Amino acid sequence: ASMAANFLLQVLLATLFGADKTTDAYLAAATIPTLANTVFLTAMNITFIPVFIEYENKANSEEAWKVVNSFIVIVLVALTALCLVGSLFSAELILLIAPGLGRDAAALSLAAELQRIQLPAMIFMAWGGLLAGLFYARQSFVIPTLGPLLTHLVALGVAWILVKPAGIHGVAVAVLI
Repeated sequence: ASMAANFLLQVLLATLFGADKTTDAYLAAATIPTLANTVFLTAMNITFIPVFIEYENKANSEEAWKVVNSFIVIVLVALTALCLVGSLFSAELILLIAPGLGRDAAALSLAAELQRIQLPAMIFMAWGGLLAGLFYARQSFVIPTLGPLLTHLVALGVAWILVKPAGIHGVAVAVLI
């Protein structure tokens, strides 16, 4: 269902904007937040969750939650720094991942704007992934399974509302929300 909601968001994007420089700019802008989310979730599932479970099993619950708190602070600081650096060098990052946009100054500028809007989403995606991992570690599967579905449904609904007054910027804001 989550993938279907995300697919509908992509259909909305394609229907409203077609295959043009606006869509190219949006997709280029979404690349780094999506990639960072994938890398973070993979790293977290491979490293952090097993460490948390080990601490909870061998040490005690209080010690395990100290590890969680430390990890949350580290992730928040690192992702905030990444967002700031990414915002400062947004155009350069876009040129690295979509060099063809450099041929059109307006498309490059739009992609950089959209990326600046979407970069903070990395923080929220990381928090969601961390919370989901903690639920999974505690053998609770319903809430973390519903998280991505609700995320995509909210993004689809907000995009539907914002796209008329804000255009492609409305889609970027919807994904951030």
